[in-house]
Amino acid sequence: MIRSLTRILFHLLWLLGGLLVVTDPFPCPAKHVQRVPLTAEEQAWLNAHQEKITLFFSIDFPPIEYISPQGLLTGLGADIINEIEHRLGIRFHQQPTYQWPQVITALKSGECAVAPTIVRSEDREGHTFFTAPYITIPVVILTNQSNSGSWTVDDLIGKRVAVVKGFVTEQYLRDLAQGRFEVITVRNVADGMRQVSFGQVDAFIENIAVAAHYITSQSLPNLRVAGEVGLSYPLSIGVSRHYPLLFSAIEKALAAIPEEELQTFRSRWIRLEPTDVLSPELRHLLILSVLFSLLLLLGLTGVTLLLKRRLNEKVNCLQAIQADLAENEKKYRELVENAATIILRVDAQMRITFINEFAQRFFGFPQEELLGRHLVGTIVPAVESSGRDLEAMLDALRNSPEEYAANENENIRKDGERVWVAWTNKPMYDQQGRLLGLLCVGLDITERKRSEAEREKLQAQLLLAQKMESVGRLVGGVAHDFNNMLSAIIGYTELALKTTQSGTKTCHLLEQVLNAAERSAKLIRQLLAFARQQNVEPQPLDLNQAITAMLKMLERLIGEDIYLSWEPCQGLWPVLIDPTQVDQILTNLCLNARDAIRGIGQVSIRTHNVTLDEVHGRHHGEHPSGEFVLLEVRDNGCGMDQETLVNIFDPFYTTKAEGKGTGLGLATIYRIVQQNKGFVEVDSKPGKGSVFKIYLPRLVDGHVFEKTAIKTVSMPRGTGAWILLVEDEPTILDMTRQMLETLGYEVLALYSPEDAVVLARMRKGPIDLLITDVIMPRMSGRQLAERLLPLRPELRCLFMSGYPADVIARQEIVDDSFSFIQKPFSMQDLAVKVHEALNRAMIPGRKADADRSASATN
Repeated sequence: MIRSLTRILFHLLWLLGGLLVVTDPFPCPAKHVQRVPLTAEEQAWLNAHQEKITLFFSIDFPPIEYISPQGLLTGLGADIINEIEHRLGIRFHQQPTYQWPQVITALKSGECAVAPTIVRSEDREGHTFFTAPYITIPVVILTNQSNSGSWTVDDLIGKRVAVVKGFVTEQYLRDLAQGRFEVITVRNVADGMRQVSFGQVDAFIENIAVAAHYITSQSLPNLRVAGEVGLSYPLSIGVSRHYPLLFSAIEKALAAIPEEELQTFRSRWIRLEPTDVLSPELRHLLILSVLFSLLLLLGLTGVTLLLKRRLNEKVNCLQAIQADLAENEKKYRELVENAATIILRVDAQMRITFINEFAQRFFGFPQEELLGRHLVGTIVPAVESSGRDLEAMLDALRNSPEEYAANENENIRKDGERVWVAWTNKPMYDQQGRLLGLLCVGLDITERKRSEAEREKLQAQLLLAQKMESVGRLVGGVAHDFNNMLSAIIGYTELALKTTQSGTKTCHLLEQVLNAAERSAKLIRQLLAFARQQNVEPQPLDLNQAITAMLKMLERLIGEDIYLSWEPCQGLWPVLIDPTQVDQILTNLCLNARDAIRGIGQVSIRTHNVTLDEVHGRHHGEHPSGEFVLLEVRDNGCGMDQETLVNIFDPFYTTKAEGKGTGLGLATIYRIVQQNKGFVEVDSKPGKGSVFKIYLPRLVDGHVFEKTAIKTVSMPRGTGAWILLVEDEPTILDMTRQMLETLGYEVLALYSPEDAVVLARMRKGPIDLLITDVIMPRMSGRQLAERLLPLRPELRCLFMSGYPADVIARQEIVDDSFSFIQKPFSMQDLAVKVHEALNRAMIPGRKADADRSASATN
């Protein structure tokens, strides 16, 4: 019996030895230590890298290593590391970690250079150097006081046994289990101790030093050491294999610490080695002490039973509370983890401490890659696409969290995709009012942001369309009056030139007037083209042929210092467009390229067949998809900045000097391409030149006619034909009459359409051609023609007008039997149109009317 009592006392002393832990020791006074002699290579490496050597330590592994209230490394490992720092003359940068797997991951990557406490294992050898152990601690079985007797591994069969996830103990225990008992992993030692205390597991496996600390610090009197598992912790210092020179230096420093000093460190924190060698006198004293204790215990049995019953009641109450807390925690976790919302928590330094499963799926990161890392560089880019500095925004959020209670910013997924999230941020403070961190709840608003951006684009397009429409109405309103005045100027100037001797000063002045008038007429046509009010005749066209015919003219236009490159695409698709509009597009683009090039340069013209999909449309301004013919004009000129690019298609916008440009060239191109259901893309940067891409829809089943060589047209002369001229503008009437008479025609000139009807009815002689203005008071040109044709079925008609195309279209004069000439016109234009009108074949219905009229006259 005495032997049994002695053994019980021995175990009690062992446990008491493990409980002698100093939880908050006073720091040792500074002392002088001798530096460790290092090799030149080791010393050079330390000198070069001592500012970047990072030490990761666990915050919850006392008394070996844990975090102090000041946030510093504390414990046996801290004393060892401090001594090594003194002997090497360096300081490690300490980084606390919340979960042990983070340390292993950081050692693998090299982010962590030193781990003060680690157990050597085969799988860790591949990424970590290990020093000689500085202490060995036995691993014990902890169980509830309700489980009596001494336990071995065989006593764990059929039981639930807890172990900290990621510790070497976990794999050791799984190898022992072999299905005989259930291994349950817990997050940390504190969690395991609580679970075994409240009966959630049957046993918890941990080293006795750490277990003793938690039993003391967390007041868990119902736990006991039941036995050993045959495993001890030989604790070493781990160094990442990325730093071999650092490892050799630390190994030398550890070896230089005297054993007495190491023993002092060990005794300061833990005492684990009870002696089994007792003198006979001491053994007898112990036996007497035990007998006295037993008598005392018998006397206190009644009190103990009463206290035990009350304690059991308290424990049962605490277990019920613990169960409720566990259930509430489970519900909370289920709510947070299963919520279809981004939920995360960050500390005061904006490092992620929690992220729910939905957020992990949304951002594409597993939890292990985010915990403990800063927001910037993980799910928050340093700079938004708009240029906003998000690092500065997070600093402002940390300093004034209430101002950012609701915030929208751009985030980034693991694959690099940018997304928008609306955040609701709730700050968390300690009792002193210091910021502990933020609880952030986010909602994906990427689609809303895209819709807003699309709406802004559409608004800009609408604004541009309204601008152009306003200018178009202005142009249409003044075009008629300008054309009439220019008609008079051109016509009278040409008539004056006919009567002026060639080579004289007067002839030269008149030619200058004529040139200025013709340039003005071209400007009016450009304005009308911009306003979509110019008469156009779209036809199937091969762009390669049209461009080839213009090359010599374009070369003369841009000058000898600029090389013109032409690269046609073979098998180019046809398009439907007025050839004159192609001339306008190329002329304006080449003129702009010439003005952008200073000195010698190059302009390249290319054509391509392209097929655009919806993805291209979303990335280039919502353009339509389909098959297009691409006309590309590229130059190596001065290029344009972003402000210029935004405005280049605005009417009257120009960057040229005053008097050097009208600001209508690119606006006209834009309207022409839109009119033909195409679109324009521009790419330019200052100093990098410009590229204009004109996309025109492919004409399917369109037949392109070969262009014939352009022949010089002589001015046709009249042969005495009679022309009825009707114009309500006296100046134009007189000028046109003189032109026609100069050309050899007989002219009947009238101001009034009503007088023309009377003349046609009363006149006995022939009237071969009616030339009439389209828009006149009281009767339009079309109405006049309809009144005259029953009287003279053989009459041909030539309409003239200075109004834009939309006004003429409302008069419905487009007919195979009628001709049209646009004001202002030259004598050459008038001669050709009159000749064509007189020689136009009469349509069958009107020819029969003319024959009957001739028979009736005979």
